[in-house]
Amino acid sequence: MKLSRKAQISLGIGIFVILMGSLIVAYLQQGEEQDQLSQELSSAQLLFDKQEADFASENIPLRVRVLESQLNIAESNLEAVKAQLRWSIDSTKITETCFAVAEDTDVEIVVVGSQDSDNVDMEGVDLSVLLFTATAEGNISKLIDFISELSAHLPTGVLESVAIDVEKPSATVEMSIYSYEGD
Repeated sequence: MKLSRKAQISLGIGIFVILMGSLIVAYLQQGEEQDQLSQELSSAQLLFDKQEADFASENIPLRVRVLESQLNIAESNLEAVKAQLRWSIDSTKITETCFAVAEDTDVEIVVVGSQDSDNVDMEGVDLSVLLFTATAEGNISKLIDFISELSAHLPTGVLESVAIDVEKPSATVEMSIYSYEGD
């Protein structure tokens, strides 16, 4: 169906009017949203200024003393942790500990070994690390006790892996043992 020239012009003007009306409505809504956001920003700025003034008028020396107290507590906690970590990594001591734990838990050590210690930076603290491996044979429940006790006797050790062979009751334990040697 063909539209006459007048119908086409009327249709074009109608579409143009609808588009213009839509644009005007969108523009007005944008202006309202902008006004609302400006008001919210002003409120937030006033609240910020009030809190900043409250903070400035606080008793600063009291706040400084509280922060210094918290710093002293944190430093003393750090020293306690360093003291706990500060035992030298001696593979002989670790091996003796391993055999003592094996004897206490009634398992037999069949392989024991360690790699030279290395240094790592852990959250800004320089630590020495010894990689320790032990394989023990015995009853499965006693092997589990051995692993648990070995971990307890080496408080700075982290179990990296444990492999338990149920058919030939044995367990291989790999640990990283950390030591702090600073200050």
